[in-house]
Amino acid sequence: MKWVMFIIIIVMISSVLSNQDKIIKELQDKKFDNKKNRDNNLTLESYLNKKVNIEIDNDDINNSYIFSSIYNTTGEIVDYDNEWIEFRYKDKSKNKIINKFFRIRDIVSINEIK
Repeated sequence: MKWVMFIIIIVMISSVLSNQDKIIKELQDKKFDNKKNRDNNLTLESYLNKKVNIEIDNDDINNSYIFSSIYNTTGEIVDYDNEWIEFRYKDKSKNKIINKFFRIRDIVSINEIK
């Protein structure tokens, strides 16, 4: 009888531990998003339709190196919502104006150009 109870307790503990990381990550994402959205909505509003440089930190984005601090790609924030921003910039190699969407959480910094 003691062994059965011991096994049940071990199974319960392992179940809790396996879900713990997932729960902690979800809570941190919600806290981060809520805090960042409150702060960034005011900031993004002040950068709307102004010349800015943005720095992105997400290797999953195509050509993310263009939006590093080395290249200083200049453009403007056209629109934004709680999760995404629309950034318009001129690609000098193709001589085209490109609209690109980025997640707000991938943005490291926004610097206004005067």
